[in-house]
Amino acid sequence: MVAHGAQRGPDGGRGRASVKTPAMILGIPIDRVTMDEAVTEIERLVQLGRRRSTTHQVVTVNVDFVVNAVGDDDLMRILQFADLDLADGMPLVWAAGRIGEPIAERVTGADLVPALAERSARTGLHIHLFGSADGIAERACALLIERHPGARITADSGPMITDPRSPGDDVVERLAAVDADVVCVALGNPKQEHFIAAIRAHLGAPVMIGVGGTLDMLVGVRKRAPAWMQKFGLEWIFRALQEPRRLGKRYAKDIFVFGPRLLMFLVRARTVARRAVPGRIPGLSGTHEVVDLAGVECLALDDLGVLAARRRTTRQDGGSLLVEHVGEWLRAQLRSCGLDDLLTAGATSTPQ
Repeated sequence: MVAHGAQRGPDGGRGRASVKTPAMILGIPIDRVTMDEAVTEIERLVQLGRRRSTTHQVVTVNVDFVVNAVGDDDLMRILQFADLDLADGMPLVWAAGRIGEPIAERVTGADLVPALAERSARTGLHIHLFGSADGIAERACALLIERHPGARITADSGPMITDPRSPGDDVVERLAAVDADVVCVALGNPKQEHFIAAIRAHLGAPVMIGVGGTLDMLVGVRKRAPAWMQKFGLEWIFRALQEPRRLGKRYAKDIFVFGPRLLMFLVRARTVARRAVPGRIPGLSGTHEVVDLAGVECLALDDLGVLAARRRTTRQDGGSLLVEHVGEWLRAQLRSCGLDDLLTAGATSTPQ
């Protein structure tokens, strides 16, 4: 196993938050971070975005996100290419534990926004709340500032966005004028993820996060489940009882789609664990790298996580990561995890 052309990144790896290799669950790299680590990583992305004039996308992944991504290739790629994938759903936390890559705690959008507001009161981080029903963002803003005096928070419920993939120049200009460090978009999944992906290259805000119904919960329009229900992954029942017409069909679909897929994933994970030899990806630390995978039948999940993490960091540092001499079985494995963009022209030259 050889990594060619390795060079140190512009910051030599310094200043990067202590983010563990993500757990690869159903092809999505779920970051194994605590709430405090997530906020620290977001602050790092803000600094990086200001320095490089780039926008980083953060997603709070729950079961509904995964189910929506099953029938939406664009959404799946957004989740696979995000700069930070947080485990918003308990089933993802449980799955990570089952494959031996435990996640310390669930990091929900409903908890992340107040945590960012608390950090803002200490550091001056500028947070902008965008979306939700008319007046909700403004009410949430006032509530957060009241709870965290000194926090820099602005808000705009925004116009009705009918096509998130093409929201219009006026919306982009409206958000760009705020010049926020972190924009929290409350349009619901998958609308908010497509919206962020569509405008991130034109906006200039260092970090954008889809926060779903977080603002509604903050102001009390929707109640949040008791802590014990959250702990045991039963929050969906509480929400379904509040809004049976709107959420009943959605949660039924989540159960019947996600359950079998998760079971199949865990079974396949055991098969991969038997066939793969862990540690086949070298310790990568450069800006431009090519990894030779000749003779590798398949990669262990933790090695796939290493590749996903390194693709992310090399991209953030303006570099590149490629793999070569990949057989058909491994090629399919990389494709299922959204890592097929790493394949070089000679990727399939090694028969399996």
